Amino acid sequence: MGNGGNKYSVPADSLPAKYWPCSLTVHPNGDINQSCAGYSFRGWFKVFYCASKIYGPLFFISSLIHKRRITPESLYKVLLSVCRSSSFLATFASGYTILNCATRTITKANYPKQVFVAGFISSFISILIETPARRRELAVYVTNQAAEALYNCLRVRGLVKPIKYGDCFLFSVMFGFLVYFHKHEQQCLGNLKDPLRIILGNEHQPSWGYQKFRSFVEAVYPSGKELVTENKLCDHSDTCKRYFLICLLRCFTSAYIISQAVNLISGIMSGNLRENPFAFLTTKLLNFNFALFGGLLGSLPNGIICLWRHISGRKNDRLASYVAGFLAGLSVIFFRNTEMIMFFSAKAGEALFTAGVNRGWLKPIPMGDVLMYSISTTILFYCAVIEYYNLRPSYWQFLLRVTGGKDGMVSHFPIVGRELRRNFNIPTPVKFR
Repeated sequence: MGNGGNKYSVPADSLPAKYWPCSLTVHPNGDINQSCAGYSFRGWFKVFYCASKIYGPLFFISSLIHKRRITPESLYKVLLSVCRSSSFLATFASGYTILNCATRTITKANYPKQVFVAGFISSFISILIETPARRRELAVYVTNQAAEALYNCLRVRGLVKPIKYGDCFLFSVMFGFLVYFHKHEQQCLGNLKDPLRIILGNEHQPSWGYQKFRSFVEAVYPSGKELVTENKLCDHSDTCKRYFLICLLRCFTSAYIISQAVNLISGIMSGNLRENPFAFLTTKLLNFNFALFGGLLGSLPNGIICLWRHISGRKNDRLASYVAGFLAGLSVIFFRNTEMIMFFSAKAGEALFTAGVNRGWLKPIPMGDVLMYSISTTILFYCAVIEYYNLRPSYWQFLLRVTGGKDGMVSHFPIVGRELRRNFNIPTPVKFR
């Protein structure tokens, strides 16, 4: 990750970064005559404009998928959502800059803890602009980002050591809980209930594309008398073996189509398809690995639960659901994607907390989603300012994009952070010193 190629540079005759004015640490152009309030005010509109270009297509496509038609009412709701979400990001960015300038004026120096103060207050205020329904989604998103960034900070300091295949083990443990909740307590899954129903299917109600793949499997694998179905504990209409094959074929094919669609979209956006219009059709190992991961993830839980019923003679064994999810989660070894692993882990943690509240073991925290978002965003912005290399590259690129690109409000952070790390003796990898 670089600083985006911005033109910001450290003055040769300047004081140590600890004593730089906010015009050098906060204002990206280093203009000592620039007003703090004026810069924050202009920054609000700049971020609002950049954020609206991201949220506009996102909310429009989402509305089109759910509503399946465009009406004046739906367009008004999309516009309102775009303005609200863009205002939320703009308020955070401008609030952070003005608070950072204020703390610098009070302390007469730049301390890393000032980032925590400005980040927490601005994120706490800005998240209240968003609708309550989106606050939990945002909190889960930034929490999994912050957890990874915090782990990277500890690793750089030598406080933790990487565990080989630790990410795969984490995903397996958490996916086991997700399968358990999908089978027995779907009310704990929140907005992940429908996606899991698509991935794992439902014995009582066939999933998308099930009948089409069933016809294909019937042609190559005729049904017959099988010991696995004699206990009649399963609710699916097909034999267990054929039901497993249909799920495997459906999930494998769907995952492969999705990976090719992503290649097509990225090829269109990057312009690579101009030279070779059919390049996205090329079979890549990564596409096959994702398809294999998707096929096993969606079919193994069903197959293992069927086998467990046959052996134990029990239909709704809760332990079977967790074991099936854990073993299916090991398929992530074919597609080790950190963002996906952290997302599912965060959603599983949310489901576990909800289950604890429902059982009376835990008490709901007032404004818990707001607090979780604020704390996580504070950690992320500390890393953005001081140790940007500990952020996930995609998140750093998002910050650059939403704040104006290579000459935007955060593009100078890598340079400022390097100087502050030298002043405060913060451990830094050799590559970023």
